[in-house]
Amino acid sequence: MSAINPVNNEVPSSRSNKSKPLVRSGKDFETLGIYPHLPEIFRSIEDESCKVINLFAPTGMGKSVGISAFFYINNMKKVIKRQMYFSIPTVLGVQKMYGFISGKFPTDNIGFSANRQHSKNHKKAEVCLYTTQSLTNHLMSMYSESNDMSDVFVVIDEAHHPSYENFVLMKYCDWLIGQGKNIRVLITTATPNFSEFPNLAPHATFNIKGESKGIEICYSEEKPFILGSKRGEIVVDMEKAMDLTIRTLDRALTERKDGHVLVFVPGEPEGNRCMEAAMQTLRHKDIEYHVLCSNLSKEDMLKITDEETGRRKVIFSTNIAESSVTIQNLVVVVDMLLHKERVLKKKSADSEPIPVIMTNVVPLDSSIQRRGRVGRTQFGYYYPICDEGFFGHMKHHTDPVFHFNDKLGSVMSFMCNGLPANDILTLHSTEYEKIIELLTRYDLFCFETNKIKANGELVSRLSIQIDLALFLINFCKGKSFYDCLIPIAVTALISAKETVPNIFYFTPEQRRKLSIQDKVGMIHAKCEPFMADDIMVDGLIKLLADYKTAGKPMGEWCDRYSLNSKFFKTWLLIFDRLSKELKPEISVPQWNKAFTELGELFKTNDYDYAEMYDLMKIVFPLVLKRTRADLYVDADGVEYQLESMRLSDKLPEVITPVSIYSFIIQSKKKDAGNVQKNIISLAF
Repeated sequence: MSAINPVNNEVPSSRSNKSKPLVRSGKDFETLGIYPHLPEIFRSIEDESCKVINLFAPTGMGKSVGISAFFYINNMKKVIKRQMYFSIPTVLGVQKMYGFISGKFPTDNIGFSANRQHSKNHKKAEVCLYTTQSLTNHLMSMYSESNDMSDVFVVIDEAHHPSYENFVLMKYCDWLIGQGKNIRVLITTATPNFSEFPNLAPHATFNIKGESKGIEICYSEEKPFILGSKRGEIVVDMEKAMDLTIRTLDRALTERKDGHVLVFVPGEPEGNRCMEAAMQTLRHKDIEYHVLCSNLSKEDMLKITDEETGRRKVIFSTNIAESSVTIQNLVVVVDMLLHKERVLKKKSADSEPIPVIMTNVVPLDSSIQRRGRVGRTQFGYYYPICDEGFFGHMKHHTDPVFHFNDKLGSVMSFMCNGLPANDILTLHSTEYEKIIELLTRYDLFCFETNKIKANGELVSRLSIQIDLALFLINFCKGKSFYDCLIPIAVTALISAKETVPNIFYFTPEQRRKLSIQDKVGMIHAKCEPFMADDIMVDGLIKLLADYKTAGKPMGEWCDRYSLNSKFFKTWLLIFDRLSKELKPEISVPQWNKAFTELGELFKTNDYDYAEMYDLMKIVFPLVLKRTRADLYVDADGVEYQLESMRLSDKLPEVITPVSIYSFIIQSKKKDAGNVQKNIISLAF
């Protein structure tokens, strides 16, 4: 086995001279807490009889970077004849880790695949970093190609992460091993919980003790922010929690004079409110405030976490920074101890439970992960907004989101790849029977062959809500591609809004300096030619037509109108996928020509809006029917609100057109008639 020389950290001679020893915070590779244990861990990796290896170590030990870098510089692909597929729960985690490793080594043998974007070498690179869903999709396609997985080594990083995708990947790996496939798995976590994966019982376990640089916990003596419980659910006093967070931040900034501060908040709206309150009430000098959330662009995320400006940073972050993220010069974590989680809730005793997003207290494993953001590169301080006794009442683990989600998409994906979905996911028999009944009712499943029909495979490839997919398939049959343009664009728009809620975008600097009214005014000034007299969906499709005909790069075009490039990229990706699947005979230039003609009709007001309104009458009820986690639908199936966005009732009325869900309501050209107007949403 090739090995790193522990004295001078030299790279084995089989590597190019361009390879550099791994450096972290200006220190050598051996400063990682994981470093002394790596030779022993990699002896287990060399041992083919070790199908499953578990690595339990505290946060900040360098598990993620250490394993992937050690694998690469020791040429382990040649040693064990396997490619390393590294699963990371978040896009930000993939971005930061790829940026860090590729900065130390040549990128020709390091790849990534995240959120439908990937490096050209991601299928052949020695080490490839995947978001969890991307890796699951890749492993499914390998199985459908009759690959016995003998060249696959999977690392499931942050295996404790409660995401839907993490659970499905672990279920799939558990099943593959149970079927005798030659796949090998390394599981890394600081807070293990594997009760639902019997075949992932380890053949080798490494339980590494100790924190890398040390952390002091600074408890609060304030009264708790829990009002009590109602029907078994914890009731949170959000106003008190936010006030206590700001006062705890003030205390931390006073007691710790140097280093950046990370403040965990349950969501972006709470982050914005906390930032505004801190800027107005705290009197500390040379502080730079930021909100870190998934709606930011990759570039702005990395600026917030990595860029040094000479000023002290206070970063209000959602749980996007809870795992796989190291922020240099971070000294303090303030923890609000709250997060958004999905729970099953009934509207009435007779109704089916639907998943709803609720604000709840984090479990103990999440607080450990949050605490572990400090103590990684230097001694750190953890300020929870509670006393020590509060931790004794916290549950130990987050319930996997999988248990509160619709499983239809996963079942169809597995079955379309020739995999036994129920054996893999081990669903309750009643739940699986309901899914099969639904697929049969839509004529997507054949009982005789126990397989998904061709139409079902098309629905699965479209990757959108089943009702919308079937509507599109039936609508597009026998119609010209020009007639299909608006329905496909609208459906892609709705699906993109599900993934990226924010249509408009403001830089961190603008977020700090502009009030909500200023932001609304900026949007209206920039987008008035497109949205002044139209319903929201008309205006957005006008904008899309403008992009198709402008011939400018996406980023430059979005900056012009303060639009979220992540949203429009997602919209275009979905549009391209739908158009290729539904009208494969139509080329991209033909679609662009159709957009150009549509844009001209919009400009001259010659477009027949009646067709679009008829379409909306079909699509809008389909949107309302979906069991989204943050929707409440009343008995009539019409009135609903975004449950997690309680601040919205404090916003000016002018902001409501920004929501895609209000596209019928805001029409000045047509009478909305009997459509309910009680739809509430946030723009930013």
